[in-house]
Amino acid sequence: MLVFPVVILAAGQFATTTQFSSTLSDAVQVGISVTCPSDICAFQGCTAPAATNYNAEAGYDDGSCTYSPTPQPTTPPTLPVLGCTDPTATNYNANATVDNGSCQYNIPNVGNFTVTKNGTSAHLTWTIPTFAQFSSVVIVKSERIPTGPTDGEVIYNGGGRSVNDNAITAGVTYYYLALIKSQGGAYSSGALTSYKDEETSPVNGCTDSQAINYNPVATHNDGSCVYLPGQKVNGCTDSGATNYNPAATHNNGSCAYLPGEGGGGDQRPPGGIIGSGPVLPFERLPVANLATSSELKIMKLFVFKQVGEKTKPFFDGGRVSIRGNKPFTISVDYYKMPEVLKTIGVTLSNINDPNQSFSFLMKLNADKTAYEATVGAMSEDGVYAVSIYLINYQDQTIKKFNGQLAIVGSLGIFGVGTEKFVKQVAGPVAVTGGVTAGIFQLLFASGNIASFSDIYLLLLRQIGVLLGLLGLKKKNKPWGTVYDSVTKRPIDPAYVTILANQEAIATAITDIDGRYGFSLLDGNYTLKADKTHYRFPSSQLNGRINDEMYDNLYFGDLFHVLAGEVINKNIPLDPVSFDWNEFVKGKGDYFKLFTSREILRSKIIHYIYMAGFIMSIFYLIFYPSILNILVPILYLAINFFGRYWTGKHKVVSIKNAVTNEPISFAIVRIFYADLDQEIKRVVADMVGRFYLLVRPGTYYLTIDHKQPDGTYARIYKSPVTELKKGVWKENILI
Repeated sequence: MLVFPVVILAAGQFATTTQFSSTLSDAVQVGISVTCPSDICAFQGCTAPAATNYNAEAGYDDGSCTYSPTPQPTTPPTLPVLGCTDPTATNYNANATVDNGSCQYNIPNVGNFTVTKNGTSAHLTWTIPTFAQFSSVVIVKSERIPTGPTDGEVIYNGGGRSVNDNAITAGVTYYYLALIKSQGGAYSSGALTSYKDEETSPVNGCTDSQAINYNPVATHNDGSCVYLPGQKVNGCTDSGATNYNPAATHNNGSCAYLPGEGGGGDQRPPGGIIGSGPVLPFERLPVANLATSSELKIMKLFVFKQVGEKTKPFFDGGRVSIRGNKPFTISVDYYKMPEVLKTIGVTLSNINDPNQSFSFLMKLNADKTAYEATVGAMSEDGVYAVSIYLINYQDQTIKKFNGQLAIVGSLGIFGVGTEKFVKQVAGPVAVTGGVTAGIFQLLFASGNIASFSDIYLLLLRQIGVLLGLLGLKKKNKPWGTVYDSVTKRPIDPAYVTILANQEAIATAITDIDGRYGFSLLDGNYTLKADKTHYRFPSSQLNGRINDEMYDNLYFGDLFHVLAGEVINKNIPLDPVSFDWNEFVKGKGDYFKLFTSREILRSKIIHYIYMAGFIMSIFYLIFYPSILNILVPILYLAINFFGRYWTGKHKVVSIKNAVTNEPISFAIVRIFYADLDQEIKRVVADMVGRFYLLVRPGTYYLTIDHKQPDGTYARIYKSPVTELKKGVWKENILI
């Protein structure tokens, strides 16, 4: 038996010595038995004083401590705040959390309330403003100005926008009040118009009471009046007057004239104002005596109010500007009005278009604190003449005050309001500028544009592609490629003409790879290729039959074609303004200039495109139609096609791994890995970009770099790569 002294430490609490007994077997196996004196092991427990099960007699902590949960501060319950929670209400309470049904609204009047003659009827039309509490339109008719829904005959109550009044008596003036009724049963102040049918069945006869055959029931003087010989006949003797009487022998001063003509007084058309324009109902009423100075001060008490805008006072002869995209309320304090006042009428007339005129009443509000009238958002910006009439309802006389109201839309730019902005700016930008910018972006992506003639050629080519898709144009097999004799890049677009006996018989526009083709009858022909800033035939390669990229070079010589034959003639063109040696010497500056121009062009086109798209949305909102729906769809189609084209034509670049400088105009050759057979070659552009599409398979590619002397040297061979979709997607660093 071996005995080992051992020191036991328990969580740093205390130390003690105990004995472990062990027996050593013959196989050198040690068995250890541990004995724990009862006076030590008994003192296990929780030693933390803050715990709920703290044991002061515990010798060491056995991890059994438990604690009471930490009390959390109690939050008193939030009491609901009752009130109106609708921001469009006049008594909206931003602090309210529960709507108690107390919301009150300014009820807008109908818009464009007009009346026209319809045979023997009066035809009334109106527009309904946007109003969430709308219930119906109520039309009240009276021979006096009606002030409410019960002040006359209700001839219409519904949700329509027009009604015919057939109960019309010629010569009688009728007033029509159009009211918006809310779902709560309240009414707007009312829009007003008037109508008088002046046409009656004429009664021919002598209408001059001085004549011996005077007919008192005659309404039309047919020239049959007979007078006694030598009788003095009073009347208008001026043949230029509207009431000239050829039988009159004595001018009694009754001559009347059209406005602006000599002598005549104010010949006001019955029931209206001088000149063209709608009938203004308040103009029919007789004018009261001149207002006193205290009554003239009333005009300083009128105000125009809009939600979210400053309250603006209105003065006699003054001018107020308001937002056209919001309803507005005209208000005047009730207690500041004269005792005799019963009705206030308002007429707004566009000073540039008299036909844009409408009238309405102001009424006492529910609290009896103010006369008010609310007008819906105005669709047409401009300046309106404002006439406010204080009407003594007892004898239907008026006092009239005038001013101006400028309607400016929320998008007012340099004084141009919303409506005018949409018509004069948004529409043209949306239909022309933005769409054109989007199309240009596609053209830049799908072709090399160097001049306006290139744009024309690209458009012609796209039309040809569309006709081909529709089966209206046969696609010819390619004959060859038009390319740059210096850089070896295909020229897109180029204009190729085929001639017979020096006369052009057919033309073609090269595709994105510079290819062209014709379908000809048996005969002798010549070719000519044209491109801005290029020269044909090439002098740099003249006399050669091939170069590093192309075979069967063509320089304008006569050739023979059998009917239906496909020939191979590649046409090099010499760049007029590009010198390879100069480019090599200053290519760093070339890259900077090219990059900055590319970025600037891209930004300008993008901003014009986005502005046009936004303008097309505005135009659609203001003038919804099938055509205006198609414009945003066209924008989306252009955007989709651009993204599709970019996704399908993944462009990669070749750069120097050390300097990060692009390797310009390098020839990229792609080979089948298994056969070491070249199947395609492309040329990178000036900044080393190229696009490569082949059949899915396993390939490798090589890079031939154009040297300063114009020759090519191979500088790179890629590892064998599997192209699952046939597109090379990785940039190449050499």
